[in-house]
Amino acid sequence: MLLCNNCGAENGDESNYCESCGATLPPKPSARKRLMQTMLVRPPAPKPAPPKRTAATVTVALLDGKRFVLRGNGAFGVGRADGAMGWHPAVDLAQHGGEPGGVSRRHAQIDVINGKAYVIDMDSSNGTKLNGCTVAANTRHALRTGDELLFGRVLARIEIA
Repeated sequence: MLLCNNCGAENGDESNYCESCGATLPPKPSARKRLMQTMLVRPPAPKPAPPKRTAATVTVALLDGKRFVLRGNGAFGVGRADGAMGWHPAVDLAQHGGEPGGVSRRHAQIDVINGKAYVIDMDSSNGTKLNGCTVAANTRHALRTGDELLFGRVLARIEIA
């Protein structure tokens, strides 16, 4: 559609003269120019939003009432502290029957990744059980609220929020 500069009437793209007043119409833009004008008018495509990283709060509750609260994404060690080696697990079972209960120093790990929790047995001496089933060493197993973990002979219940 071409507009007349003289009277403002709309004319077909093939017209050279205004159908209303007879004035000479402006030259037709080239196909390349029309394409460039179209591209300039279009808003840029929106950028995709980055994926949301949701964090969870995982609570490891022991029978003696002790609760270890693990917040955010990350890897949280389970075992017994060893000051000489600089090992201080997030879930330190030393004061909660860990040594007589067969808990290794580096017994297991709880991974929290984007709101989901997993347990990994770190090839411990006395193993880890999830709801009564032995967890294969160095393998990630999903956790849910209400799951029971047995680190050696120390029982814990999992809560995920």
